[in-house]
Parts: sequence; structure tokens; C-alpha cells
Amino acid sequence: MSGEMNEKKDILLQDDLKAMLKELEQEVGIDEINRQLEEAIQHFAEKNPNGIENKILRIQKGSLEEILMPEKYADFRSADNIAELLHTYFQEQTEEAFSAVLIEMGWCMMNEGAVLVPTIMRDGRMDMPLLNDDEGGDWIPLFTSPETAKAWPEEADIRPIGLEMAMLLAITRFDFKGVVLNPGTPEAMPLDRMMLEHMERACNETRKEEALLENKRQKDEPTLLS
Repeated sequence: MSGEMNEKKDILLQDDLKAMLKELEQEVGIDEINRQLEEAIQHFAEKNPNGIENKILRIQKGSLEEILMPEKYADFRSADNIAELLHTYFQEQTEEAFSAVLIEMGWCMMNEGAVLVPTIMRDGRMDMPLLNDDEGGDWIPLFTSPETAKAWPEEADIRPIGLEMAMLLAITRFDFKGVVLNPGTPEAMPLDRMMLEHMERACNETRKEEALLENKRQKDEPTLLS
């Protein structure tokens, strides 16, 4: 019941924010809103080069090729675990199995783990083919292994991308509805924007807590005398 109440609160909050944004847009104009948002993100990115703001800037200002992860740095260990946990979830269909998938995805995000995404060249520019639902919504296809990527029906290059970068891409682009893990396979799992935003917030809170603990640990360490 509490989960349903929280979801309703999230929906009401989103409606309030949309109304406020519409009112502000009428007052100052969308260009001014975007300018101020970009300035704020740039400010936070400069203060915390490894934070979420810097990743959002990369997405907003970079091309798809710049967002992708270089092959030599791609770590698929968490992706392999996600695939195994997905298999367990589809066999058991339990809340515990679903939670295990989300926990491993959070670990993958926290540790810069990679998944795979199809890419194609259009007019000399790299692009990412999308999945379309019955309502005309666009979803980002993500794969946990080269084997599952074979389910992609079109000819494409399969490239590594950080799971968090892919999820941030889906969150920051308002025309995206979410991501789908292993589409075209019997164990495909869609994750909508609300779920992605929840997971990203959880990761950020964990990072803040870890940074505070590390800072406290360093202050508590005795100074070594030379």
C-alpha cells in the first residue's frame, strides 16, 4: 500500500512541476529557462567533475559516439550477472527476484559497468535505432551480451555503453519513455522513466553517503609524523 501511495505522490508531484514549468515558460520563455538550466548544470559540473551533472552535460553537448564507452574500458561483469538474474526472475516471477535484478543494475551503474546498444550510420553520423511501442513512444534497446544482441532485427553495429549513461540518456530526453533490457528475447524487460529516475536517485544518494563516510574516515585517521 505504501508503494502505491508513494507512486501517486510522485505522479502528483510531476503534475505540479509540469504546471509550474508551463507558468514559468509563459513568463520568461523556454529559451531563458534552458539557458539558466544549462548554467546551473555547468556550475555543478565544474564543482564535481565526477558527478551526475558532468554526465548530463556530456549527453546534452556530445554526439552518440562520444557517449559510448571505448571497447577497452567496457566491463561486462555486471551485465552478465544481470542476465542471470533476469533469467531467474522470469522463471520465478517473484518480487525478490525482481529486486535482485534492480540491485545488480544499481551496482552496475555505480561501478561504470557496460551494456550493449545497437548503432547505425545515417548520413555520415552515428545514430541509435530505437524501439517503438503501440502508442508511438520511443525506448532505448540495451543488451547484456553479444548473444542477446543477436535478437536485434536490423543490421547494426553493437557497441558498449555505460548502463548509467544509457539510463541518463533516456531520462534527459523527454521524447524517450525508458529502456528495454534484451528486447526481442523471451526475457526482455522494459524499465520506464519513473523507474529509471528512482534508480538514479538511489545511486546518487549512495554516492553521497559513501563520500561522507570516506571524508569522515580520512579526518579520523591519525596524522603520521615524519
